[in-house]
Amino acid sequence: MPLLMCPNCNASMSEVKRNDVAFDMCPTCRGVWLDRGELEKIIAGAKEERAAFEQDRSQFYQDPDAYRRSHPQPPPQPQQQYQPPQQRPQQGYGERGEYGERGEYGERGAYGQDGRRRRRGGFDLFDIFD
Repeated sequence: MPLLMCPNCNASMSEVKRNDVAFDMCPTCRGVWLDRGELEKIIAGAKEERAAFEQDRSQFYQDPDAYRRSHPQPPPQPQQQYQPPQQRPQQGYGERGEYGERGEYGERGAYGQDGRRRRRGGFDLFDIFD
């Protein structure tokens, strides 16, 4: 039986540990519940990170060369050559499409040799106006 049930969705909660702070999290609704003192620990950790950042920044602006010597950069990784993704074999109709090279209506499309639109079989209301 789980130790705690989520008050929001009644799922069993799991304990998650981040930056030396253990808190309860519901995997279903992603709700987070903190015990007494855990929020203060999180805030204190954030303040320590901010203070370290400010110290590094001030050291960099005072003497950039000394900062670079004390914080060496890792050597650059050799760039890999681009390899195109593997081509999948064509399936279905191929490169010319469903209707072949000439398209759905043939070489001239929907128009005949004389430039007029081809008629479909049967009666069309617009035949009256031709």
